[in-house]
Amino acid sequence: MAAPESQTAIAPYPAGAPAHGKAFLARRFANWFPLGLTYATFYMGRYNFNVVKGDMGRMFHLDKAQMGLIATCGFWTYALSVAINGPLADRIGGRRAILFGAVGAAALNLIIGLLFLGGWQTKIVVGMSLLYSANMYFQSFGALSVVKVNAAWFHVRERGIFGGIFGSMISVGYFLAISLGGFILAHFSWWSIFLVPAVAIAIMAAVDFFLVRDRPGQTGHADFDTGDASSGDETPVDWGYLVKKVFGHPVILTIAAAEFCTGFVRQGLLLYFTEYLHEVHGV
Repeated sequence: MAAPESQTAIAPYPAGAPAHGKAFLARRFANWFPLGLTYATFYMGRYNFNVVKGDMGRMFHLDKAQMGLIATCGFWTYALSVAINGPLADRIGGRRAILFGAVGAAALNLIIGLLFLGGWQTKIVVGMSLLYSANMYFQSFGALSVVKVNAAWFHVRERGIFGGIFGSMISVGYFLAISLGGFILAHFSWWSIFLVPAVAIAIMAAVDFFLVRDRPGQTGHADFDTGDASSGDETPVDWGYLVKKVFGHPVILTIAAAEFCTGFVRQGLLLYFTEYLHEVHGV
């Protein structure tokens, strides 16, 4: 049984990574692995639009600029939502945040799929811009939740290797979105590309509900000092705290600027490369 939260001890550790027991490592795996799979299914429900938008554009006589407008609305919604939802995820906890995001993303993909199944034909650009933006709002909880939860389970000296492993799992999300999406388009009705991710995200939300916990102390293991910059800092995270930390640190500003620039390169490639391969190379 989990120890009462009020009795949870914080075990101090030196600068090096702590030596965890097998029971702790097994429980930690049961915590982060479902989170990784959940984030992968989030990608299925995000980049499915990239896969289907060419077929959708031809079906509804929409050009690439109009379909790109839908995607752009989603991208900016995601970017702005991260700044808003970061403090929110910190306040409500990563577990609640991932569940909230998963339920919302699953519901929006389900709604989009059912609308097209029902014969939706009018105002596609406006309607999809709103629905896809709403989906991306819920999608923004994914990365925030993962970081929030895993920060309490990994010492700072463990996070490098784990980051590589987790990054590989996230790449599975791209594979599922592109490869599975192509398979769905080839063998099923095109609107299924929204319904399948909805089901996958919903399943992982159920798994997270039963397995994922915010801290080791909630699973019967002792919480420990993770040794990161926030160690011992109990300051509530609000807008003032966020602005001070982000805009007052030159390193964070530099990283933010770099990520903003790489986002344009990445999203442009991911948005149009399937159509490019199809139209130019016949793939």
